[in-house]
Amino acid sequence: MKINQGNSQRGAFLILVAFLLPLIMAMLGFVIDFGNVYWHKSVLQNCADASALGGAKVGAGKQFNDKAADEKVAELHDKNKRYASEIKKYQKHNGRYCDSKSNSKVHYYVVTMTEKVPMYFLRYFGFKEMEIEASCIVRIPGGGGSFPLFDNLITYSKKLYITPSYTNDAKKTFKGNIYKTKSYAEGTVLNYIVNGTDLHLIKNNGEAVDINDSKNYHDEFAVELDDPKNKDLQAYIEELRKNTKKTSTTTQKLTEDDLKEPVTYIYDDDSNKRLVSQIDINNDFDTNPNNTHILIVTDGAVNLNFNSNVTCKLIIINLSSQNFAINSKGKIHATIYAPNVSQIVWNPSNSDFYGSIVAPQVELQGGSGNFIHESPDLSGDSNGTSNGITLANGDDVAW
Repeated sequence: MKINQGNSQRGAFLILVAFLLPLIMAMLGFVIDFGNVYWHKSVLQNCADASALGGAKVGAGKQFNDKAADEKVAELHDKNKRYASEIKKYQKHNGRYCDSKSNSKVHYYVVTMTEKVPMYFLRYFGFKEMEIEASCIVRIPGGGGSFPLFDNLITYSKKLYITPSYTNDAKKTFKGNIYKTKSYAEGTVLNYIVNGTDLHLIKNNGEAVDINDSKNYHDEFAVELDDPKNKDLQAYIEELRKNTKKTSTTTQKLTEDDLKEPVTYIYDDDSNKRLVSQIDINNDFDTNPNNTHILIVTDGAVNLNFNSNVTCKLIIINLSSQNFAINSKGKIHATIYAPNVSQIVWNPSNSDFYGSIVAPQVELQGGSGNFIHESPDLSGDSNGTSNGITLANGDDVAW
């Protein structure tokens, strides 16, 4: 019996096709599913990059505002996402951002997003979806966020003492963090609540707040300049002292005319130490709110008198170990850093203070005033903008 050879070959070919077709379909399925995953990953990465960059730019400035950055990231994610993605985490090793391995003045803002991508072919093998992630690392240059100490309204290590005003209707109000850096630090408020029944309550942000509440103890901050927590601030001040022309003064009194340079340093490195006993600010010497003026005093029992509004950002760094007395009226934008003084004694008189106060002991005496937190511009970036914010890889991030 003779077999038709052509029919035999056609049969073998059909068997081969029948065998290879599932493999071809499987390979095509893999290509489709993983191509789809690659596409979703690309879209998710673009969304993460755009959202994190936008958030970092909103948070950048005098001090990096991570809350504002996070809110902007969430807003941009909802606006830009093409699929059902979500924000997985904001990676912050110190509560605000990630640090750099090589440069203490550089930080990183890290955002990770995730998405579950549906499978079209692999679902028949039990894989219904694949979870993907996309992280964006944004480099924050300069000093943005380098000095979180000034993110607080008042920071003290020994004692905060708030006395009543001398008239029944005069009050003090506060808006901002009031933190102690040592567990044993005391906070006392006299006659501040009705009938003086509680010695620790103040009106902060419209609510009665106990300044001795344990939540107001934060040992991640330090008042002392030589504390390791303030190493960046110490380096910053030393750099200012090194690079600023020393100002000689024949008297112990300064006025606003002595503060018009970006940085004024009353020097102390010769046998005739320049003591500063009085600073009188009688005129609003710079009405540009974006300008910053820094005064560094190293010795003297300073009496600081704010007799006028201060519109610019005035930074007073008092490194003396003597008393520091302040009288104020008008609207004042200033930061007071006095890590070595025995105490700051402040007498407000219908004044509005916008800034930050840091000292071992702070005493706010009789008189009315509003104390509202405002971060200084100590970033080293003269315009306080988001210049230099860029995407980065993770090589320099201290994970």
